[in-house]
Order: sequence, then C-alpha cells, then structure tokens
Amino acid sequence: MIDVKAGILGGNLSALSGAYDKAVRTSAQDQFTFTIIGANG
Repeated sequence: MIDVKAGILGGNLSALSGAYDKAVRTSAQDQFTFTIIGANG
C-alpha cells in the first residue's frame, strides 16, 4: 500500500501527503468535539 502510494506521488510527496492528511483529520476532530461541547453546553 505504501509502496503504491510512494510510486504514484513520488517518495517525499507521499510523506508530506501523509502529514497533511493527519493534520486535516486532527483539525476536523477538534472542530467536531468543540461543536458537540457547544451543543451540550
């Protein structure tokens, strides 16, 4: 799986893409949690 992704995007791009995806997911999770707290508060 990682080999295929690296082959398509090129070595370093795959690592950067992975870091970007993680950052986006973390941000989305924080926003989701905040929304729930706000709705319950």
